[in-house]
Amino acid sequence: MSEPGRLATIEGGKPECCQVCEFSAIAGQVQGEVDGEQCSLRLCPSCFKYVFLCLRDSHRQDRLFDDDFEIEELCHFGR
Repeated sequence: MSEPGRLATIEGGKPECCQVCEFSAIAGQVQGEVDGEQCSLRLCPSCFKYVFLCLRDSHRQDRLFDDDFEIEELCHFGR
């Protein structure tokens, strides 16, 4: 378990690391299924932010020319 105020967690006596950049503070874990296979990623704050911004931009591009698109949608994306 991590100390109050810290993001790092302990697994097997050592801190968990981001699976992308190996930073030792974890912001979250993303889990899901891709092509029928279960996947899971532990992400640091920077990598989590990057993934979130990429997905938000993809959502914006997908919806940009829809008749019912409201720019406020982006403010509520992921919340």
